[in-house]
Amino acid sequence: MPIEPGDDTTGEPRDPAGFAAAFADGLNAVVRDPDRAAEMGRAGRARAVERFAWPAIAQETVALYERLL
Repeated sequence: MPIEPGDDTTGEPRDPAGFAAAFADGLNAVVRDPDRAAEMGRAGRARAVERFAWPAIAQETVALYERLL
């Protein structure tokens, strides 16, 4: 069961009970599969480093200043 996004204006799930059930199912699937959990952890860390480490933030700041000039 896919986890449906929330309403774009409120951020609340369109179907709160369905969201909770899908979230629990997804979480249980990850808990049952340690290899998948480890891979998701590695991917999450790589994304965090790529997008939110100081070099990435500095690059975005410079790009913003260049657009504003």
